[in-house]
Amino acid sequence: MAETLFETSEEWLTAAGDTLRPAIAQALGIQIPVPRYTVGFPAQGRKSNTLGETYPMSASTDGVNEIIIRITLTDPVEILGVLAHELIHVAMDCRYGHGKRFTAHFNKFGFIGSPVGHTMSPDLRIKMAGLASALGEYPRSKGLNETAVNSKQTTRMLKATCQTCGMVYRTTQKWIDLAAHINCGDRSCAGPVILGSTFMVLLGKFINTFDSFLFGGFHNG
Repeated sequence: MAETLFETSEEWLTAAGDTLRPAIAQALGIQIPVPRYTVGFPAQGRKSNTLGETYPMSASTDGVNEIIIRITLTDPVEILGVLAHELIHVAMDCRYGHGKRFTAHFNKFGFIGSPVGHTMSPDLRIKMAGLASALGEYPRSKGLNETAVNSKQTTRMLKATCQTCGMVYRTTQKWIDLAAHINCGDRSCAGPVILGSTFMVLLGKFINTFDSFLFGGFHNG
């Protein structure tokens, strides 16, 4: 196992970028500004196949490009390939997409195949493997479970209905236990809210009305 030289993924990526950026700039004869590096999921979400993403200077309040590397990537050589791909985007401030200008730089640096990907030539892969070895272990969990993100809510929401206007609410048992009583949120109503469906509220009204009709005389006597 490689030695761990950095505490966070961002530190590792910054060190990698500090080496790759001037190397790419020299190979392609272009200038590449210093970006920020972070890990996370792409803007399209975790279900997207995107492995890296670059934001243009205009997206940042201080005019700095931001590179995001997918949080679940753990292979350092693969990460370096993705990072190099994104640094080419930084050089053009995200203009031209994966069109001819990008593809020309992409191929010249040693990538092969579709410019949307990051497939490296054998020679470039050897160089990236050497850099990965020098950088040490990539500090990221090897077993991160993507499906654990945004898991479905397990708290049961209870249905409650206003006895006066019939407005329906959803709440948890916690707030029901804390409140001595709950009134309707409609200020023009402010009627009592009870657990249950509209049908149960109407049934309760009927029972109360019937009770008043049947026993009203006794109550007034």
